[in-house]
Amino acid sequence: PGGGAAFVVELPCGKKPAAGLKTSKKKNKIISSREILVVDDDDRVASMLARALAGRGNEVSRAASLAEGKELLRTRKFDVVISDIVLGDGTGLELFEACGPSGPPFLFMTGNVMDAPLMKHFEDNKLAYLKKPFDLADLFSEIARILGAPAV
Repeated sequence: PGGGAAFVVELPCGKKPAAGLKTSKKKNKIISSREILVVDDDDRVASMLARALAGRGNEVSRAASLAEGKELLRTRKFDVVISDIVLGDGTGLELFEACGPSGPPFLFMTGNVMDAPLMKHFEDNKLAYLKKPFDLADLFSEIARILGAPAV
């Protein structure tokens, strides 16, 4: 809706991954009992992330815009914010900057990996981000890294 990237996640039903699906070699990490805000104007992405994170015992709130994200961050305390870069009414970076130095840690998602200035901004400012598409193991590992959660 806001011009951001869309991706599809295919989850295998059995114990082995379906043929052709990528799996992460990263150790899965414990992430539970956290307050997490997911900010994405693509309802499919936000729903999938919210279900996956809630399935691990986290309390997940969702915002579909920069304005909704700002309001939730003004009224609630979160352990981590997962935000798309491109939102219908602004950017995830604007949301991050609005929080200031006392705000929660952010994990950004972007499909715009060809934007060299954006990638340089992430690297120069040591901002955590995932390139779309990503798998859930990478998401959980990156959140755990940000929060200092132990490895399974």
